[in-house]
Amino acid sequence: MMNKLLELDTKKIKKMIYGKSAEIANKVGMRKGLLSKKVSGHTIITLEKINRIATALEVDTLEILKQTYPDSTD
Repeated sequence: MMNKLLELDTKKIKKMIYGKSAEIANKVGMRKGLLSKKVSGHTIITLEKINRIATALEVDTLEILKQTYPDSTD
């Protein structure tokens, strides 16, 4: 049985922050552009930042994560 990995559900987060990314970025404590890069996976995001994003969106952290299976070739 393979272990599941957690990763950001980027599509879900993008829908949640649409039209209010500046407000969410401010609540998280980063610039709007950096928030976009982190949500898109272009820069590393820490669990702390994931938690801050969830708090700013007023959702549970697990709501913005999805379970995936690791590549079996790793």
